[in-house]
Amino acid sequence: YGVGIALAFGKEFFVSVRRGSLGDFGWLVTAALALPFLVAFAPPTELSRSFGPGGALNCFSYGALLTLPIAALLWAFDRDDRLSLRTVCLSAAALGLSANLILELHCPSGNFVHVLLGHASLGIAWLVLWACARLLNRAAS
Repeated sequence: YGVGIALAFGKEFFVSVRRGSLGDFGWLVTAALALPFLVAFAPPTELSRSFGPGGALNCFSYGALLTLPIAALLWAFDRDDRLSLRTVCLSAAALGLSANLILELHCPSGNFVHVLLGHASLGIAWLVLWACARLLNRAAS
């Protein structure tokens, strides 16, 4: 998780690499959004087998709320006039990985459905939210 978060944030914040298109960073976005889904397939620990799929919405909300300040910082430090597709995808990847790291450290459930719906879906949710913000930004200008 740490390497993916560092790469996604690094690619977004350094001016010299900001000129690249999304195609240059497609592998990073794909890997960052796929990693939490792959983690969902990991075998559960002995302790986590006793947990069911319940509470997935609580984890989703918890992860989204804890990464909201990071999203605000990404938005505040963005130096572009308009949100680019690269910015949207890299930000969503970094936020999704950050949320999953927080939830992996916090949540004892290893249930496949719980991890898939409550943890792994956060990256996709951030991608949809940033894409909507980009559409609103383009409509306003």
